[in-house]
Amino acid sequence: MREIMNVQRQTSLRQGFGGQAPNIERRTPPGLDKAKTSHFQFRTSNLTKIFLILLTLSFLSPVAGAQDEGALELHFIDIGYGDAILIKSPAGGYILIDTGYPEAKQKLTSYFKEQGVTELDHLIMTHPHPDHLGNAVAVRKNLKIKRLWDNGQTIDQFDEQLTKPMVKEYEERFRGRSDYRVLKAGDSIRWGDVSLEILWPPDLLSSRDWNSNSLVIMLRYRGFKALLAADFNERGERELLKKGTTNLSSDLLKVGHHGAGDATGPAFVKAVSPRWAVISVGANLRGYPSPLVIRRLEEAGAKVFRTDRDGSISFRYHPDDGMEK
Repeated sequence: MREIMNVQRQTSLRQGFGGQAPNIERRTPPGLDKAKTSHFQFRTSNLTKIFLILLTLSFLSPVAGAQDEGALELHFIDIGYGDAILIKSPAGGYILIDTGYPEAKQKLTSYFKEQGVTELDHLIMTHPHPDHLGNAVAVRKNLKIKRLWDNGQTIDQFDEQLTKPMVKEYEERFRGRSDYRVLKAGDSIRWGDVSLEILWPPDLLSSRDWNSNSLVIMLRYRGFKALLAADFNERGERELLKKGTTNLSSDLLKVGHHGAGDATGPAFVKAVSPRWAVISVGANLRGYPSPLVIRRLEEAGAKVFRTDRDGSISFRYHPDDGMEK
């Protein structure tokens, strides 16, 4: 697996005397009387005891600056129809995956303000449909962002919601930046104790079907796993399952394609077997989410949440306390 971001700090300890501790022999000088010798031994014994006590206390006391393992937070923001996932790391950093339609800008801005978000470690666009990248440039303008990512999909399909001027701005102000990179299957973003493993798409995007080329991300933190499926559909699911090299089982599933009937097939649900499923959706004329998909998830044992009914949905996972909703 190609690792994109993994900053590791290593401390090298060097020993003097060619790596060997010097052999120091202490002898009582001739003529040292027994009283002095006894006094010397008494002081040495006491110093040894004090040292051992301090050493024991150093193990029992918290190390300055050390922190307990923190909580991971996932926020599925209610932006209407579209996707926007805010992730807060145990260390307090943020990742945003997708940004919704341009009309959702105010909702995003309000949510960032509410959560105290002023900076992102990573901004990830899963694919170029406007209900996912609609605010990518606006977010980049308004927040300090360290890394920009997407799936590298050629944007050559336009409509009234994804216009040529909009795409031109995205190409120049998002993909045109030096901190932009393309993600593909096999990549991994190391983010402290959290990892984001890219399961899909492979090197060569084999289809002009943008949904089946969506970035599929497995998020891991300690014992917790969340599969974030963007607009992934059954066509892509079948190809991913054919590979048979990835364990898809997860605690939480961000349901693909807003719960549409062309995604979240039976075999995929069985492979993931989530305890919780989140559908990011708003008012639409397509009938999303599909009742069949919801029933399929519930029959598999998942508790289903929907942003159109539940509003913004937040999960908090702590290694000691488990999941809080």
